[in-house]
Amino acid sequence: MLLVMRRVLGTIAVGLTFTGCAPPPPHLAPASTETDAGSSSTSSSSTAPTGGTSSSTSTTAESTTTFGSTSTGPGSTAADTSTSDVGTSDTDTTTTEPGTSTTNPSSTSDATTSDSTTTGVGLHPLRVFVTSQTHNGAYGGTAGADTLCNDLATAAGLGGTFTAWLSTDTEDAAARIDPTGAPYVLVDGTIIATDLADLLDGSLDAPIDVDETGTMVFGDVWTGTLADGTAAPVHCIDWTQGASPLTGRCGSSATTTTAWTDNITPTCGAGLRLYCFEQG
Repeated sequence: MLLVMRRVLGTIAVGLTFTGCAPPPPHLAPASTETDAGSSSTSSSSTAPTGGTSSSTSTTAESTTTFGSTSTGPGSTAADTSTSDVGTSDTDTTTTEPGTSTTNPSSTSDATTSDSTTTGVGLHPLRVFVTSQTHNGAYGGTAGADTLCNDLATAAGLGGTFTAWLSTDTEDAAARIDPTGAPYVLVDGTIIATDLADLLDGSLDAPIDVDETGTMVFGDVWTGTLADGTAAPVHCIDWTQGASPLTGRCGSSATTTTAWTDNITPTCGAGLRLYCFEQG
């Protein structure tokens, strides 16, 4: 009888154990996860040696998330986690500082510098010649003299546009030629002046003694112009008259002094040459 009562009491005790007086066995306890704002909960279990009691412990650890990493506070149990870096990839990247460029050291670029063979700020030289033909002072004005210069240049195959070095009552010779600052050269390439200012400074680098064909000639040249490029007092009445007693000022193709343009005053009936200057 006593044996039966002990078994009944044991059964009741076991039932009370399962109804809340003691925690259920580990294999019946549900796994739970607690999540707080800004924290993560990790469940870990420890197993006692064989024959011991197994219990489940839930530990909450405050964590801080930095780009691609998780930091867990002391005292927490770390579980197996998989960490993925934010915005990263397995591709190698190259960082370039702002405003810089990367150049392959083995690559070089050769710079080509071309030297100018002319003076006058690198402008194309303008050609000058003395006419092979002579004429009296009646050219029909400066326009007729310009026509003669261009006809001779065309016949010699020079091309370009030429103006006669002549002054009148209303126009100076210096104002009639190209003012760009280009050098003046003979048709054979000899420089006579580096620019207009050099042409008028009282001396030439070489005399204007080569005609449109490249032949050297010497003689008097109608100019009606002083050394500074302005009009002389006489000029065969603006190059419309070709008889005595009228006169016109002339220069000499044989010199580099001021006499190249301001030399003597012959009568307008004399046959003289012209200086012809190319326009740019």
